[in-house]
Amino acid sequence: MKNLKILCLSLFVTIASICSSQDYVPIVETGNYFSLGSSICGTNIITSTHYEIIGEDTVIGEQTYKKLYESESHVEYHPLINKQLIGFLRETDDRKVYARNLYGHEGLIYDYYVEKGDTLNFRNPFLMADCSLYDLYCGGMSEPCDTFMIVDSIYYAEINGESRKHYLLNVCYFDFPDLYIEGVGGLNGFHDCGREQIPITGGPNHLFCAYKNDNFYYQNPHYNFCFFTNTEDFDISEIQIYPNPATSILNIVSEENIESVEILNISGQIVNYKTVSNNIAKVDISALSSGVYFAKIYLSDNILVRKFIVEE
Repeated sequence: MKNLKILCLSLFVTIASICSSQDYVPIVETGNYFSLGSSICGTNIITSTHYEIIGEDTVIGEQTYKKLYESESHVEYHPLINKQLIGFLRETDDRKVYARNLYGHEGLIYDYYVEKGDTLNFRNPFLMADCSLYDLYCGGMSEPCDTFMIVDSIYYAEINGESRKHYLLNVCYFDFPDLYIEGVGGLNGFHDCGREQIPITGGPNHLFCAYKNDNFYYQNPHYNFCFFTNTEDFDISEIQIYPNPATSILNIVSEENIESVEILNISGQIVNYKTVSNNIAKVDISALSSGVYFAKIYLSDNILVRKFIVEE
């Protein structure tokens, strides 16, 4: 009986291990692509958009990688659009993802075997070619430094109808964590993974959504769109904002129905709001001081952002 119990326990562990392996959703697969947008530093004002696209296999030094491409800015993804090779990715059987830049530097960017309390030494070669986070923060310290990047918490949440692992990674020098999602990655994309933990100027990228072989897979809950084109590239017949510069009334005309308009200052604060439900919006900006502002225009199936200037 004792041997039977041991056999059953061993079988259970084996089956659980197999099921766990089957349930894991890899991220580095040919055909996966991710919609991202760049923002004004410190705000959620999206100023440009692009895709990161995982391409075909390639062998470098007897190691197999997937090619990582970046699409043109402001162009919806299509297999035939112009895209640029920016690096390489590989995913191991122990659920780690490594990135390699075009100069041959490689580093760990994701690890989905982590548990709460684990410490990690990520190194994104796209951002830091010659050093890791440990080197960056602890290299010059005389005392031991072993908590530079720690898994703060782990939870499971549903992605596309399936439970997926999420973990929050915190650097001891910062109060805000980075979120990493199984099968989706970080919310800054591959190229900018870990950027918010690195003292580099400029606005971060934001992941809007992810696709697996043209099938919609993930939607960032902080955005209700996947890809939008900067309104600077829109044809004048599709949307008009005038006068620009403006002094008292800002006119917004669209071929689509406008649901509402937010006016934001250069810091991303909402300084005016108007509900519209029409294809013409007249926004009173007479109370605004002179300077640069952004009109965030909510359409039925899109959000557009347009810069304008207020003059006294």
